[in-house]
Amino acid sequence: AYNIYGASYGTILAQHVMRDYPENIRSVILDSGVPLGGDLVAAKPQTINRAFQLLFEGCESDPACNNAYPNLDQVFFDSVDQLDADPPLLNITDPATGDVYDMQLTGDRYISLTTLLLYETQIIPVLPQIVVGVAAGDYSLISLVQSQIIQSLGRNLSQGMSWTITCSEFDVTAPLEMDDLYPRLAGYFASQSILDDLVCDVWDVTPLED
Repeated sequence: AYNIYGASYGTILAQHVMRDYPENIRSVILDSGVPLGGDLVAAKPQTINRAFQLLFEGCESDPACNNAYPNLDQVFFDSVDQLDADPPLLNITDPATGDVYDMQLTGDRYISLTTLLLYETQIIPVLPQIVVGVAAGDYSLISLVQSQIIQSLGRNLSQGMSWTITCSEFDVTAPLEMDDLYPRLAGYFASQSILDDLVCDVWDVTPLED
């Protein structure tokens, strides 16, 4: 018998196993569940936009945070515009090997990296500090965090499994839910949608039946 732990898109696979092979399961934990039959890809812009909104509004409603980091939403998106215009080249160190990599911090990469950090509960309290640091041209914290991501996610995340689940389970060509997004996030997700479509064409897995 198996003990199954699934998080985010992993809960999709877990639910398939629960439905098709219940006799082989001892226990299941679904963390941040995605319902079968839903459309995770189309809803992603709304979901991530809400996470950013909660970050910005949470800081604004906390007197200490708002005093230290006022207008966090404007500061963040002004930085994205600046990085679009003049992206710096950062040195990122792999903590495990000591290898140093160049990373160009574009506006899209900054959005993508911040989105990833919103998954990490222990990092959320320092995100306002990171945002204000980037706005001031201080990339030390974001470089450190990117190094840790190489260490933790880079060696533990199966990108192939992620593509297989996404491309077989969802219609990546379906229109995205883009209403009432921060304008710069709307542009980001429009470009990401094209990438998802291209990846699934190349990955070439068979879509699942309903």
